[in-house]
Amino acid sequence: MRNIFFVFLLFSIFFGCTENKTVFSKKPLQGRVVSRIEKVIRLKDFNSTTNPADISGISEKLFFYGEKRGESFIVHLISLNNRKEKKIILKKGKGPGEVQYPMSVKIAEGKIHILDMGLRKIVIYTLTGNYIDEIVIKGDIGFPHTFAITKNYFIFNGSLRNKIAIVDKKNGNVIKNYVYEKPLPMPQKGKNFLGGILKADYEKDQFLLGYYNTPYRIEKYDKNGNLLLRMKRKVNFSLIPCRWNLVNKSYPIPTGHFAVPSFALFKSRLYVSPVEGYKIKQNKMIRLKSEHFISVFDTENGKWIKKIEIIGLKKGKSISIIGVNENHIFLIIDSSALQNDNNSQKNEKYLVLLKKGGLK
Repeated sequence: MRNIFFVFLLFSIFFGCTENKTVFSKKPLQGRVVSRIEKVIRLKDFNSTTNPADISGISEKLFFYGEKRGESFIVHLISLNNRKEKKIILKKGKGPGEVQYPMSVKIAEGKIHILDMGLRKIVIYTLTGNYIDEIVIKGDIGFPHTFAITKNYFIFNGSLRNKIAIVDKKNGNVIKNYVYEKPLPMPQKGKNFLGGILKADYEKDQFLLGYYNTPYRIEKYDKNGNLLLRMKRKVNFSLIPCRWNLVNKSYPIPTGHFAVPSFALFKSRLYVSPVEGYKIKQNKMIRLKSEHFISVFDTENGKWIKKIEIIGLKKGKSISIIGVNENHIFLIIDSSALQNDNNSQKNEKYLVLLKKGGLK
């Protein structure tokens, strides 16, 4: 009996650190707070058809976003202090420093990184617009639509086949590749949409993956792709699964509820945008029942800490969280989401600075 206990103790010591756990929250531990809009900035060139959380973000005192324009791809860098803007223009093409199918933009380690989904490469520029290098991925990682940057790796996520792909930042070699249980060769009407949103916790050398599809869940992984923690919470209405659909019988898009549409990390707190969704009827998008609050999770223990109710935005509108700092939560919204604003043009995007409402 003593020998069995000794073996169990050794097993716990050597392997216990890789154990993962699931934390389900029925309600936030500290209830709710109310947050109001402090500043709204019009984005006249924000024309992305992808998730705003993938094509834009906050880095230090800088707001950035990518814009597709003609035969160019433009990265806008805007100071949050004085709104001074710099534009970095990339040519569309297959050559070094060029992009053909830009899907996601990140700033890490003081450099701009652009994911080209079709050419399967990361193009890297300085913040002043000088081309540095490009890392071509050597291996099959499918068609990634988003990525994150840790200390040694690029982490990719796709919506068809590849759940997590870990790639060496120096040479582009695929280190690990996790495929979905039921992968798809291509979008198929009625099939589950498998993708999600990725963010890196650079300081801890970890990353987080939140799933668009139901059920509501966010997973934390270590640098090697080992699952550490799964965060779940209750949603107070029935969710329609997110599935592939066709617009005009040809163009594939996901429809249904998006459980985790976007999130941003600040220290150990994860700020998650409201559950939202839409359906297609007669080739028109119709909004589904949505939440109107931001959820805050503790990434150390997985618990749902607070919900932040938003004052100044209309209910049922799309909200993308692109960053968080000590004082603000940064959102990208449609012009139609603003209350008491009848002067904005249709389909315009705005950067919104939301006060944290006393959160620490």
